[in-house]
Amino acid sequence: MTEVRAAALTNYDHVARFLGLDPDALLREFGIDPVVLHDPEQPIPVATVARLLEESAARACCEQFGLLMAESRSLASIGPAALLLAHEPTAGDAIDALIRHQRMFGLALDLRKEDAGDVILVRAELHGTPVMRQGSELLVGLIYRCIDAVVGGRWKPEMVHFTHSAPADNRVHQRVFRCPIEFDSSFNGFTCDRAALSAENPVGDAELAHHAERFLQLLIPTAGTPSARERVLRALRLHLPEGRGSLEQVAHNLCMTPRTLQRLLEREKCGFADLLNEVRRELAQRYLSELSRPISTISQQVGFQTPTSFTRWFAAEFGTSPAAWRAQGRAS
Repeated sequence: MTEVRAAALTNYDHVARFLGLDPDALLREFGIDPVVLHDPEQPIPVATVARLLEESAARACCEQFGLLMAESRSLASIGPAALLLAHEPTAGDAIDALIRHQRMFGLALDLRKEDAGDVILVRAELHGTPVMRQGSELLVGLIYRCIDAVVGGRWKPEMVHFTHSAPADNRVHQRVFRCPIEFDSSFNGFTCDRAALSAENPVGDAELAHHAERFLQLLIPTAGTPSARERVLRALRLHLPEGRGSLEQVAHNLCMTPRTLQRLLEREKCGFADLLNEVRRELAQRYLSELSRPISTISQQVGFQTPTSFTRWFAAEFGTSPAAWRAQGRAS
């Protein structure tokens, strides 16, 4: 079970009450004791949090519920990591610090930075749950506000990206992000040029940042080298949608030969085909939950050459067709 810290629900009660909801009743309905809102380190299943936010948005008739939560958060709301970010010299340094310490926020977060030539991509995804609008907007909105706070409003990405469709009213999005927004995108996160990453923190201090880094390592020791299984899963999640999910391609991405990778996986008693299937299941459910994404496109993004072969595989795995699975999800 993939979990996040209860801190993910910071200010949930305030936003819910503002929109006319009873936050305590909703929390209990989803099996969450309202007391956990006062214990930010308490682990909560990420899927439960995602469903809670979706249901809250639906009952409040507010498509921007998650984004309103992000807007009401401060840099301090992310916990001890704020001590480090507050002293990082630039926006790029702050992003790198978030990536290094992302496990402090729970195993559900997958935050990474990629060099895409003229621009830098910052991907922000949640694993352990299908993609849902409110969770994605809360995560991306919170990261944006944290980086923006570090550099005193000097950070401006080229574009914010969301995989879901545009809301009927995007005024809250424009107020929060202050830059172009692309909906129905291929990922959740940001694109920015290198100049944006160089935006300076007016009170940045490299020496204080170094002390804060050491403090975080003492407070929550950095995880050791990830297992081969974890590395393969990360590589597949990143590169399978781009058509680079073969054993040879993943091994090359991890700077080793295919045989070496196979031996490492054998030592951990798992096989590449099983991991590929695990990621296919995860991504298929995630992409199908995005109603605007065509099934023909999804079939390619999870590694099948034709929709027919994808449908055959999906039916064998889930006992129903992709279209029926999507329709059932829409009805529920």
